[in-house]
Amino acid sequence: MIAVYLALFLVTVVLYMRKQYLPFLFCYFGLMTKLFMLDTSEEISIKGEDLCIVANLLLLPVVWKRDRKMFAWRDDSISKWIYIYMLFYVAEYLVTTALGWESPLNGLKVIRVSFLMWGYFIFRCIPFGIFEQFIAVALRITLLQAFLYFLQFVGINLLADNSLDSERTEEANLNFAWNIPTLTLFYLYFTLKSDFAQRVKVVLVLIFFALIFLTFIRGMIISVIVGLAYYIFKQGDKRKMVPTMVGFLVVVLLALSVMGKKTDRSTHDTITDQMVEVFTDPASLADNYSGSGTFTFRMAMLVERVIYLVENPEYLLTGVGTMHEDSPQTAAQFNFLIGTINEDKDDGKCIIESGDITWVPIVLRYGIIGVIIHFMMFVIIIRMTRNRKDWLFVLAPLYLGGIIRSFDGSFFEDPIQLYLLTLFLAMISLAPKEVSTDIAV
Repeated sequence: MIAVYLALFLVTVVLYMRKQYLPFLFCYFGLMTKLFMLDTSEEISIKGEDLCIVANLLLLPVVWKRDRKMFAWRDDSISKWIYIYMLFYVAEYLVTTALGWESPLNGLKVIRVSFLMWGYFIFRCIPFGIFEQFIAVALRITLLQAFLYFLQFVGINLLADNSLDSERTEEANLNFAWNIPTLTLFYLYFTLKSDFAQRVKVVLVLIFFALIFLTFIRGMIISVIVGLAYYIFKQGDKRKMVPTMVGFLVVVLLALSVMGKKTDRSTHDTITDQMVEVFTDPASLADNYSGSGTFTFRMAMLVERVIYLVENPEYLLTGVGTMHEDSPQTAAQFNFLIGTINEDKDDGKCIIESGDITWVPIVLRYGIIGVIIHFMMFVIIIRMTRNRKDWLFVLAPLYLGGIIRSFDGSFFEDPIQLYLLTLFLAMISLAPKEVSTDIAV
């Protein structure tokens, strides 16, 4: 598979240089998503996202030569925050390595994913109409991935990251899989908003809802409920408000039923009791919640890191820097009781990294300033789309829900999430004031 990835990488770079933007977007998308989620290899020595980072670095000079205005920031608030975001990472890296808190190589490993944000300037060179073509074709790819996703429940595993775990399934007493198609959430809102294919609109919406509910991920399901409520509030058809609210109520009841079936493997204390304990004595939760994956566990983990910064105020504003999870300095400096379970680690848990919640590594590494800079990326994309009347509006409920999902999984440490963020930000930057909601699919 290494040869396939390298070949696709070379084709991606050449296509961009030749201004073949539509196939470029799909090749880039394929690299980011394990060949459109069709690469089921368990061991991948060369990651597609790393090749995309290299592609970004190679193509930035091409963009500069082609049109330097793409890097202008005075009239583009998105570019300003991209620069702030990236300069902050570089500054954190330089300070951390200069003070000897971390080795240059380990520090570079920590910030490497952030280099995907430079993709914004590469995507910004692409005409907006090409993005609309990309969305139309990517919908077909997503539906094919959805079909393969459903096949997992009958034992046919053709999709990457198959998460049907017999032990976990038996423990929870239900079947679920997490590897839904990359663009599922986007296409849920996009299908609701767009005017295309009215005859199959209901079918498509039901497919995307089924994908989401079959993950049994509470954070994702709650984010969809919040996003739908916002969608209805901002752009719901007042003439159809009664059937809309009935439909929304059905979705809420179904969501509550789905979430209620997922076994809670934590203690039998009420959520209120647990949260009180989190903020009064988070260390006491270590035995009960270490690696449990519950909301209480995630909050306890976050609070423990916040307490560390408060007790060490020299780190409060900018954090401890780009310290790597596996470095000797990290093991020597921290002694956290609560962490995401990881059997490959010496203590059986992660110290800094967490796939359970976005904000643990950000709070610890980058402090208050880092939290503000990262959170502003959500604010920017919501602010720039919330009042649009075209399909770009769907990015507002999508990323409003993204804030909720950030407390139930990784975001800024997730390469695919950063890729999608830069892609959508480029679309917003390039879009005219109003675009058609009738994309030919």
